[in-house]
Amino acid sequence: MDHLKPAIAALGPSVQLQTLLAAAMNYDDRTTPAQQLEAHRMLGRLHAVAARSVGEGLPTLKGIDAGTSRLRVGYLSADFRDHPVAMFIEPAARGRGVVG
Repeated sequence: MDHLKPAIAALGPSVQLQTLLAAAMNYDDRTTPAQQLEAHRMLGRLHAVAARSVGEGLPTLKGIDAGTSRLRVGYLSADFRDHPVAMFIEPAARGRGVVG
């Protein structure tokens, strides 16, 4: 963690460095809960900026009529076969009418 703060100061904010810092702060006894919270909030702000830039020009859901249109959701994971994740997702998928 001692190397991450100077790196962020020198290189500027980045999602990658802030992710490492926020994670490291969870295990550092020198940081307060308020400092950890601020590090995670900063990470959230960086993700929001990145998401806005990626989403520019993509279609939005504003023009979809919720009464007549169906939202299609896909589930993709390598853990759906023989893994605890499969046991947890199966009831949710079954409730959506996608599992036989």
